[in-house]
Amino acid sequence: MTVSYPKVVENIKQLTLEEQLTLLETLSHMIRGTLRRETKPTNAKANLRGILKSDSALPSEEELTNAYTQYLIEKYQ
Repeated sequence: MTVSYPKVVENIKQLTLEEQLTLLETLSHMIRGTLRRETKPTNAKANLRGILKSDSALPSEEELTNAYTQYLIEKYQ
């Protein structure tokens, strides 16, 4: 059985405030459930792949240690 939208609105207006709020909550839960099922989970790892790519060679462990040490020396002088 299909009811037209204007008829649904008319029927809702005849409900008490408590019934309208209950209906609103029920619809909200139904819509959230539908959205959860339709929304595909994102793969954050795949989205970040390649974000840090560089054309130059990566610094060595020693170069990173030296750069960080220099940064700390400058920061706390």
